[in-house]
Amino acid sequence: LAKELETYGSVRRGYLGIQLRRAVSAAPESIGVLIAGVVPASPADSAGIRAGDRVLAIQGEEAHTADELTAKVRATRPGDQIELTVLRGTEIFPLRIVVGASFAQPPVGPRPSLSPDAGRMKQEIQRLEQEKERLEEQLRALEGSPQR
Repeated sequence: LAKELETYGSVRRGYLGIQLRRAVSAAPESIGVLIAGVVPASPADSAGIRAGDRVLAIQGEEAHTADELTAKVRATRPGDQIELTVLRGTEIFPLRIVVGASFAQPPVGPRPSLSPDAGRMKQEIQRLEQEKERLEEQLRALEGSPQR
């Protein structure tokens, strides 16, 4: 988390880019979690998930509710690959998806490189530290020499 905060200014959460709808009846056709929509160009879109699909499991664990599925995705690290078991029509199949990043707060993005002024200041500090060391050596040499 510290690296996330340092790099992005916020904690990134797992994101697939799906809109979910919880099934309200216990009928067989309402198993899993219904995908109501897919965000264009999202990880879910890239993996081939479609509106109308039902997520039956995530990483082999059954998915019963939209809240449960959302919590499991958000707990996943961005960049990790996960497997969803999907029901489409009468076909059940696995889909592998690389999890994207969602932010708790708007991201500041990776920290920009140092401005030219900051770089120059760091170089000047380095130069001054070297000069200080040189002067301290001269002072030690003078203090160590016999007095006249």
